Amino acid sequence: MIIGFTVSLIVCYGITVSYINGTSENNVDVMVLNAVVKTIEKELQDEPTSSSRSGTKEKMAYDIVFTTDKDYQARLFEAIKNSNTVMDLTTTSAIGRDEIFGKVIFLNESSQAASIKTNLLIGVSIIFLIIVSGFYGILGIVYLSILKVRIFHLQKTV
Repeated sequence: MIIGFTVSLIVCYGITVSYINGTSENNVDVMVLNAVVKTIEKELQDEPTSSSRSGTKEKMAYDIVFTTDKDYQARLFEAIKNSNTVMDLTTTSAIGRDEIFGKVIFLNESSQAASIKTNLLIGVSIIFLIIVSGFYGILGIVYLSILKVRIFHLQKTV
C-alpha cells in the first residue's frame, strides 16, 4: 500500500510537470509573421533610411538586424537564446537570386509567462515534497507508536 501510494504520487507529479512543460504560451502564426516581414522588406526597399530598426506591427514587437552590423552574430545568438522568432530579410539581386541582407527578430512576450511557468513548477514541486514528507512522517510516527506498544508488551511478559 505504501509503495503504491508513493508510486501514484510520483506518477501524478510526473503528469503535472509534463503538462506544465507541454503547454505553449507562444502560438505563432507564420502567415502573419511572413506578411510582416514582407511589409518591412518593402518599406526598406522604398525608403531605407526612414525605416526604424525596431517597432510593432500586427501587435508583434520586432527588431531588425542587418548583416553589416558589428553585433549581428551576438544579437542573433541572444535572440535564439531567448526563444525569439527570427526570419530573414531578403532582396532580389540583379541576377535574380534572393540575398539575405538582415534578420527580423520577433520579440517574445513570454518572459513573464516563462517566469510564471517556472514559479508554478517550483510550487508543484514544493507541494509534492510536503505531501511525501508528511505522509512518511505520519507513517514513521505510526510505526514508532506500534513499536513502542510491542516493546511495552514484551517488557510485561518478561
